[in-house]
Amino acid sequence: MAVFWCDIHLRQRIYLYLATSRGERVVVRSIGGLDDAGRMEAMALILRQAVKALLAGGTIGVYPSSVPLALPRLQVRPAATTARSHQPRRSRHRVGIEAAYALEGFSSARRVAHGFWGAVLWRIRPWWSVFAGFILGPPITGEGQYASMRLTRYLVLFGARAHWQAGRFRLGGSLAINLEYVVHRTTSTVAYPDVDRNDLLVAVTPTVHFEIVLSSRARAFLAAGIQAYFNNLHYVVTGEGVRDVLLKPWAIRPHLLLGMSIDLL
Repeated sequence: MAVFWCDIHLRQRIYLYLATSRGERVVVRSIGGLDDAGRMEAMALILRQAVKALLAGGTIGVYPSSVPLALPRLQVRPAATTARSHQPRRSRHRVGIEAAYALEGFSSARRVAHGFWGAVLWRIRPWWSVFAGFILGPPITGEGQYASMRLTRYLVLFGARAHWQAGRFRLGGSLAINLEYVVHRTTSTVAYPDVDRNDLLVAVTPTVHFEIVLSSRARAFLAAGIQAYFNNLHYVVTGEGVRDVLLKPWAIRPHLLLGMSIDLL
């Protein structure tokens, strides 16, 4: 006698289609402006009236050639290009660690200091993060004419980092505050007394980062920057007519990091 079907893919509107078994006539109704229960009730009433008309020998609807199809317009997004589909997925992990070999230009007498860099990173947004790190290295020695010294350094850094990614490559920059606790012991080879002293140095460190994405969790990186000290110290032994320079660290020191970054959580 008749067949009906409905289109319910829109949340606020139902399209009801009712046709005779031979497809000679068709009814199209758009039901909207009600809640779900109201739309279902309205659809049932329309169907009941149409069935009653058919059972009484009447007709329903109009010929299909004159039916205005008020179907919703579907938006089809173009498929992603092949080049884009091969780009690595951006990491959604929030916590990561870094480990690197650190090199630092220290002074004219002791040109290079080296050590181990470790850090914990917390990603605030996909493109920027904050971090806390440290550098541990062997003691630095200085020699003069009348004395020698041994300098042990403990560095911690707190900063923020941002990056821009293109495919497997990242380019970024960071800015950190260095707190360096220095323990130095001076040993005299003449009549001057030995001296033990501790100091806290403060520096600011801008750095440029270049990274290669190895996987969704791992990256290799190379970073280069400078450490600019606000209260840099020179280590000099003075006495009557004597000025013995043991070590003169630079106030602005270049540094280099080469290592790996791994996302954990």
